Amino acid sequence: MNKKIKVLEKIARIKGVREFLLVDENRVIKSHGAKDPEKKAESLINCSQKAGSISKSGYQYLFFSRENQNHLLVFPVGTFALGIIQEKGVNSLMLANQVKKALKDIDFLYEIKESLTHDR
Repeated sequence: MNKKIKVLEKIARIKGVREFLLVDENRVIKSHGAKDPEKKAESLINCSQKAGSISKSGYQYLFFSRENQNHLLVFPVGTFALGIIQEKGVNSLMLANQVKKALKDIDFLYEIKESLTHDR
């Protein structure tokens, strides 16, 4: 199993993660666990790029409240964007903090870049 999959499995095991999607700036889906990933990838990239252009110093994550309470969180990871749809009833702030910690603890960006290099 390559590192890319292992990293996303760690994210998927966080309580409250319903779906996740990893995309790069070229709209290429690197790994996904989401329904309709191509459709979601375009929206994910658009909101990530717009947030990056609004905040010159970057952003920690974006939060989109959804009526069905499966809220969307978007995390910038280098040139990638990680979108997470949370389960209903989960504390969004706690989930965001757990994901941020996991991304930091596992050096997500390094492992993804390494796995992409070895996949070729």
